[in-house]
Amino acid sequence: MKIVCWPPFHLVLHVIVALVVIGLYDFCSCAVSCQAESKSSEPTVPLRSRTSPHAKLFDDRVLADNVMAVRQRISKLPEAERFDALLRWVWPSDTHSSIRTTGLFTQTDPAPVGQSPRGGADIRGGILVSPVFDLLEVATATGRLEELLTLVEALPEPALEEQRRARAALLVLIHLEQGNPEAAAAEASRLFQWVQQSPSRTLAEIWPQTLVVHRGAGHVAVDDLLTWLFTHRGQADESPSLWAWQNQLASLAGRRGAGDALRGDSQIEPPGITQWTGVSRLRATTRGPGLPQPQWGQQPGRITKTSGHDEDYLFFRSPLQGDYELDCDLASSQSQSMVGGTVLGNDGTVGLWRGDLRNGPRRHSLTTPLSGAGAWVHYRGAVHDGEVKHYLNGLLVSTEQLGPHPDPWVAVRSWSRVHGAVRDLRVVGHPTIPNNVILSAASDLRGWFPYHEELAGAAGSHWEYRPEPESAAPECTGWIVGHRMGMSDVYFESLLCYQRPLDDVGSVDYEFFYKPGVLEAHPTLDRLALILRPEGVRVHWVTDGRFDTSEVAPDNLLDEPVNQRGPAQLPLKPDAWNQVTLAVNGPQVSLTLNGQLVYERTLEPHNRRTFGLFHDADQSEVRVRNVVLQGNWPQTLPLIAEQELADPVVAKLDADLPKLSSVLIHDFATDGLPAKYFSTADSDLRGKLTVRPDGVLLVRPGGGDWLDRNIRVPISLHGDFDVEVAFQQLKLQSDKDACVMLVIELQDEQQHQCRLLRIRTATQLQQVQASLSVIHPGGARSFSAASIQESEALRGRLRLARRGTVVYYLYAENDSPTFRLIGTEPVSDKPTIADGLLLHALCHGNGETQVVWKSLTLRAARMTFKSDSIHKSP
Repeated sequence: MKIVCWPPFHLVLHVIVALVVIGLYDFCSCAVSCQAESKSSEPTVPLRSRTSPHAKLFDDRVLADNVMAVRQRISKLPEAERFDALLRWVWPSDTHSSIRTTGLFTQTDPAPVGQSPRGGADIRGGILVSPVFDLLEVATATGRLEELLTLVEALPEPALEEQRRARAALLVLIHLEQGNPEAAAAEASRLFQWVQQSPSRTLAEIWPQTLVVHRGAGHVAVDDLLTWLFTHRGQADESPSLWAWQNQLASLAGRRGAGDALRGDSQIEPPGITQWTGVSRLRATTRGPGLPQPQWGQQPGRITKTSGHDEDYLFFRSPLQGDYELDCDLASSQSQSMVGGTVLGNDGTVGLWRGDLRNGPRRHSLTTPLSGAGAWVHYRGAVHDGEVKHYLNGLLVSTEQLGPHPDPWVAVRSWSRVHGAVRDLRVVGHPTIPNNVILSAASDLRGWFPYHEELAGAAGSHWEYRPEPESAAPECTGWIVGHRMGMSDVYFESLLCYQRPLDDVGSVDYEFFYKPGVLEAHPTLDRLALILRPEGVRVHWVTDGRFDTSEVAPDNLLDEPVNQRGPAQLPLKPDAWNQVTLAVNGPQVSLTLNGQLVYERTLEPHNRRTFGLFHDADQSEVRVRNVVLQGNWPQTLPLIAEQELADPVVAKLDADLPKLSSVLIHDFATDGLPAKYFSTADSDLRGKLTVRPDGVLLVRPGGGDWLDRNIRVPISLHGDFDVEVAFQQLKLQSDKDACVMLVIELQDEQQHQCRLLRIRTATQLQQVQASLSVIHPGGARSFSAASIQESEALRGRLRLARRGTVVYYLYAENDSPTFRLIGTEPVSDKPTIADGLLLHALCHGNGETQVVWKSLTLRAARMTFKSDSIHKSP
């Protein structure tokens, strides 16, 4: 006989029994009262509390936690009786002495057999439910809201601080339900003051304000309370018992925009995005307690995560092999990127987060720290010749050698309680997009994670990798092994999940060694486990173990005869390798065993399609090999102009380049600095200019005020233009400021100077600055630096482009093939002045600036020499 339990069963058994008994007592009391009250038109709810015998034994907050059982039982009553039953449970009565404003976060994505019959959001779970909410709904449906309001208003101000908040919360909720925002706002203001002064720390103590912000989300009356809770409690390092509460609060704040400027206004799913897919690391510890559903919002130029579950990702739909790059701006500290299986990003200061999907990132220091961190950090992950280099703001922070089967997925990540954002997200290069991905070749099981939190990846873990030299497919060499664990005859679910869900059309093939009752491996899609038995396929719904709050037993097994296919007995081969194909085609899933179709069924709409390997860990082990994923992902990399999350401005500028028919391309390394095309100037003749085989070296010593060594180009640009200069070996040292700069001066009344600087500021920050300088009436010149981004790169390309009456400032760090937009400014459409294109090296204070200019590229609708002759390329 097998015992079914959720560890640690011995610690919770007595509490469970007590709560069930108490719930039955409460229900019976409510039912009896309802039957008596239904005979009279007058309410018989007492206005003073009486203490019941069991309330003397158990604190009211413990009794109030039996939320789900009470809701389920009362929901079966006729509508006319539910109001009185719910009121007796919420309001002080002969069974309890206080106002109960408690709730429960429902299990996220519950098994279909355990879902609420109410439908709607209840089907997905991860929401807050409460008898108080049920009372408001039935009061509205039966026309008894005014009666409820009269009852609450008649209660004198309670002496206990928590009960004052409970009464105020009820008043706010009733006013909102009545559509009376002014009264709701007044009562919410009183509640807010009490919340700010409250010493409450546990979940049981903060239910009143919790119900208000959840039920009232979207109403101006509760915005201040929501913002304060998110700012002061939602991000604090609280007890683990508040994990779900904090995530739910962060979700509310993100969807409402409270306390966070990076708000999203529309969901990615279902509309909109097709090249990226949302993926969360779903586990028993996150779904059982009811963490919220993830949600990403799209705004012009960026994607924001407005609601988080746990480790939340956006995966590029296609796997990538060969050479490629991921390039984007990440909300500093709040978002990271994943390339080659490594998750990496800035920690909000001068260090970084680093880790992987299974374990999450951890904070690390840098040998060469960033000079600073702004609201955004630029990430670049470059894969080349089996090596990945990770850059933050142009600083190389990590280099990794990739194995023969590197993780092929690129993604951006955001933790549950922060509203991470990413902008100008691009995949570039010339990668190969494979038809399939091998999932059983990584020695650390990278890309896999255990659903029930067993150890995985390292030697000796419950789930581990073992080499298999005799594999039928050498390119898939390796076993995924799941060990037996736990006490015999105590049902112990164990599930290893792969990070990337299946597409609408996709499949996973694998082989497993089958020894009945000893070696087994059953495929899963999300919670749906297909158990292979000689007599047929049986369905098991994976539970959340000791975190599960549903009535689904962990040893559940269901037969679905209508979905069985093929012979009456499965073609299982004992003491041998068996081949399985789990395939998805739209809403249908099929299972093929050793070449025979044995099972088909329709998937529930909210099945996440996460593939996994399942076994009963107290009975059997797993030995699997040759695991291969196939999908209907795109087989070609979209052009940047076609990538959904890339900034379209740069792509449009690049598309216009062929229209600029007058072109000059000059390589300083090969062509030097001919006087025909260039002149030079120096502030005090102490600057140095040297023509070298690798380019033109400018050295500008400091010594007080701004001192300059520059190169001028005696050419005027007419109409639209595009100017690009490459530099390297940058050295910026000063006790004040040091920079290199590309300048274009326009021939207009205000003498516009468009200036793009790579600068080290007096505060030691390494930056790229877009600046516009103009002459004002009276002759004074102003200098702005409205658009600033951090950059540590010591080589790269500066670019100024004008289209019509707008100038665009662009920058490419190091050897990046792509530019990113730094800023824009309105300007005139006048031509540049003769000698109005300059390459500067400047130093302010004591120190020195050095730079090697590598090349210069000019494109314009028309170019003229200073002598007004039309330019022809040399």
